[in-house]
Amino acid sequence: MKAIAALLILFAGAAFVDCVISLLSFLFNHENQTELWLDVLNYSVTPVVGFITAFLISPLFNGYIRVFYRAAENNSYDISDMFYYFQKGHYGKALSININLVLRMILPTIIAFSPVIIYIIICEVNEYDFPAMSFFLFILSVLSTLITVLWSFKYFLVYIYAVDFEYLSARELFKFSKEMMRGKTGMAAKLLFSFFPWLLLSLTILPILYTAPYITQAMCISAKWIARSNIPTTQVQEG
Repeated sequence: MKAIAALLILFAGAAFVDCVISLLSFLFNHENQTELWLDVLNYSVTPVVGFITAFLISPLFNGYIRVFYRAAENNSYDISDMFYYFQKGHYGKALSININLVLRMILPTIIAFSPVIIYIIICEVNEYDFPAMSFFLFILSVLSTLITVLWSFKYFLVYIYAVDFEYLSARELFKFSKEMMRGKTGMAAKLLFSFFPWLLLSLTILPILYTAPYITQAMCISAKWIARSNIPTTQVQEG
């Protein structure tokens, strides 16, 4: 039940961001649909505020990983760990890690999805409209997503090392993760993709509330063994 509660708290954070965006859209559009300046505010201010709000509560994700990693570590954990990174001295570090991850993934994501963007532009310019177009776009999108996910596995251990070595800076965490995951991204990817049938079932039969914690726990256990077998001892001992 604690695992499900942790996931619900994470969902609540996402729902809060959605509520903020929806509220701003409502305020800008309510009974003033013809005002151009309100449209400008809606499409400029609303996304920015939503983005900032998401970042401000993003340490919930750090706490979510912490909960499951501690469970993998000693089979006991407290739901209060979800809010661990909102404490003084930890909040800024968590934000730094999350911002670093986003910044490091922007360029790879753009490159991975560039074929999708180019394809959409070509179809729009030439006004193509046939059934196979949507299917091909779907295949391109899936491939681009897979490439992006595989690239992100370089940072698979960042949130794990953040729990074990709290004194390390965000830059050091990413550096060590890249170093320790060299040659092991395939292992992590194989584990994640093995859950693909579970993800499909969660959309039809099994509720995501049960499958997501199970997948998260399995990934944390895997990360624990990879991290423990490849601890950057010389650098860490200096801390």
